[in-house]
Amino acid sequence: MTDDKRSYFRIDDNLKISWVPVLEDGRQSEAESNAEMRELNEQLSALISLAFQHSAPVGEALGLLNRKLDLLTKSHNGSSNVERLVRVNISGAGIGFHWPTPAEPGQVIDLTLILKPSNATVCIRGEVLRCDSDSIERSGYWIRVAFV
Repeated sequence: MTDDKRSYFRIDDNLKISWVPVLEDGRQSEAESNAEMRELNEQLSALISLAFQHSAPVGEALGLLNRKLDLLTKSHNGSSNVERLVRVNISGAGIGFHWPTPAEPGQVIDLTLILKPSNATVCIRGEVLRCDSDSIERSGYWIRVAFV
C-alpha cells in the first residue's frame, strides 16, 4: 500500500510541446505572441470566408495573402520554439517531460501543448523545478515544471 496522497491524477502520454523562457524585461514572450497570432488568424479567417461569399477572387486573394504572412512569420521565428512529440507526465499542478537540452531550475517558461486528437493548443506558464538526466531514454533531460 502506498501513502502517495497527490491532489491530482497523473497521466503518462506523448504530446507535442514547445517551450520558451519568459522574458524578464517585460516584453511580450514568444508564446504570448504566438497566442495573439492564432487569435488574429481565427478572426481573419472568418472575415476571409465572408469576403469569399461576396467575391470569390477577393476572398481567394485575401486567403493567399494571409498564408504568405504566415509563412513569413514562421521563417523569422527561429528554432527556439520548435514543437516536439515527447514523453510527458502531466497533472493539474505541473508537468514532467523529456527534452534534448536542459532547462535552468527556477527559470519561468511558457509551455505550449498540442492536445490530440483535436490539435487544441494550450499555453501555460510554469517554473522549472528540476532538470535531471533522463534515466529512461538515456539521452536528453527530464524537466519538471510546476504550473504558475
